[in-house]
Amino acid sequence: MSQAVAAAGAIVHYLKYQLRRKIDHLSSLRCDAPEEYVLLDAATQTNLDLVESRRARGTSLLAVLDRSITPMGGRKLRSWILQPLRNLPDLQQRQQMIADLLQEPDLLAAIRTELKSIRDIERAAGRLSQASGNARDLGALKTSLEQIPKLKGQLAKLIERIEFGTNSAEAAVPAANQSAQATRLPLQLQNQIHEMPALAEKLARAVVDDPPLALKEGGIFRDGYDADLDAFRQASREGKNWISHLQEREIAATGIKSLKVRYNSVFGYFIEITKSNLPNVPAHYTRKQTTVGGERYITPELKEIEAKILGADERAQNLEYQLFQKLRDETL
Repeated sequence: MSQAVAAAGAIVHYLKYQLRRKIDHLSSLRCDAPEEYVLLDAATQTNLDLVESRRARGTSLLAVLDRSITPMGGRKLRSWILQPLRNLPDLQQRQQMIADLLQEPDLLAAIRTELKSIRDIERAAGRLSQASGNARDLGALKTSLEQIPKLKGQLAKLIERIEFGTNSAEAAVPAANQSAQATRLPLQLQNQIHEMPALAEKLARAVVDDPPLALKEGGIFRDGYDADLDAFRQASREGKNWISHLQEREIAATGIKSLKVRYNSVFGYFIEITKSNLPNVPAHYTRKQTTVGGERYITPELKEIEAKILGADERAQNLEYQLFQKLRDETL
């Protein structure tokens, strides 16, 4: 054991000081006891076609057995296949739970339905802990945590049916052991799954239903989550609402029916006039850019509103990034 701890410490030291990786998510050390599993070397795994087949695609043991819904379930099944249990009672518990679930198709279907909404929590939390995650990882945690109470509810129904004898599955374990072990594995799962209602509520209140991929483009947080963010957004909306009516006003004032108010990330907001209408351009228009089809202009009023909009948008985006970093740290 001491040698294993020393080896793990060397790996952590290498990650932190040589690769300069964040290791905040590494909080504990687990040692798998060799006597608990059948040890299978790489050659044995290959010869038995456990997870990869040497023949036709999809014919390995993993491919045949895998009906998992979540990526985490797929990885767990893979680890079980590569590390077969040596303890017979533990193995029989798994078999008994499979038998119980197959005997309750309504519960099995309900559990699978709830699992479909649970994202890859392990990978999302790992990315967030290493500062490489984004708002969608927070969204994945939010969506998953919202399903946990429903999933635990289905497990509770299974436990109740087993304990009160409504489950009529033929015992997959010997009768002498069945009464003591009938609900042991379901109860273990029930106790190991944590709902985290406070975190679920915080994420639900903070993160929009479909967060963007890019962190610095805004749109991560709901209205009402932060007062300063709401103020920046309101200023931006008011400016954009003013600009949305500018085209109608300028067409009426100039008589140029083809006049357009446009925006791009390089030149900002501008008024676009075709070449045929250049003689009708008002004197207070200032040329901003010449194009093949005409000219682009700006007015003092448009320039002032543009500065307010872009300033509010930039401040909102910067604030959202800070809020994301804070929420990420609080989540972990």
